[in-house]
Amino acid sequence: MDPIIKVHIAEDHTLMAEGLRLSLAGTFEVTGISASAAAMRRDLAELTPDVLLLDLSFGKTNGLKLIRGLIQTYPDLKIVIVTMHSDALLAETAFKAGAHGFVPKDSGTADLILAINTVLAGEQYLSPAVPTDEEPGGPQAPSLTTGLSFRQIDVLTMMGDGKNSEAIAEALGVSVATVTYHRQRIRAALGLASEWDLLRYAILAKSRFK
Repeated sequence: MDPIIKVHIAEDHTLMAEGLRLSLAGTFEVTGISASAAAMRRDLAELTPDVLLLDLSFGKTNGLKLIRGLIQTYPDLKIVIVTMHSDALLAETAFKAGAHGFVPKDSGTADLILAINTVLAGEQYLSPAVPTDEEPGGPQAPSLTTGLSFRQIDVLTMMGDGKNSEAIAEALGVSVATVTYHRQRIRAALGLASEWDLLRYAILAKSRFK
């Protein structure tokens, strides 16, 4: 008899979390749902799942920042990112951080089940729903000096290193409000629509100019 595979869900959107639970319940043992990073840490310690499904936009926490700590604490835990962002660059960044799988939320249940089984077999899994090449008209190689001040370049570079606003503020000796202002001005200067676009740009800039 095959061992029971235990899957835990870290997702703060109730409908999405319940949908994942129902989709997987017939195939795996779903140990529960955590709606915050603190609850997730408690649940992982108590429930010891084999696989964690982690949302990148997890409450007030960037899921990318959680991965390294989770891998250090639970070296046998397999982490599958389940996200609304179907983005090859974010997938690559997640894998570098230590994630084992990457599946967009608009994928089917079969794709997610395949991802879980693949990572448990010791392999990485990137959903075929994630485009592997930039589409025409997509982001071009960024120029960090175009339209940005030196301080804004510092902020963008630190974002590419994975630092949040609090860490950037401490490093630069300014307030969090000042960093927030710089982030807003960077988005305006670069024509970026959202914070996720800004994060993606920062990661891309870091990879191109390292």
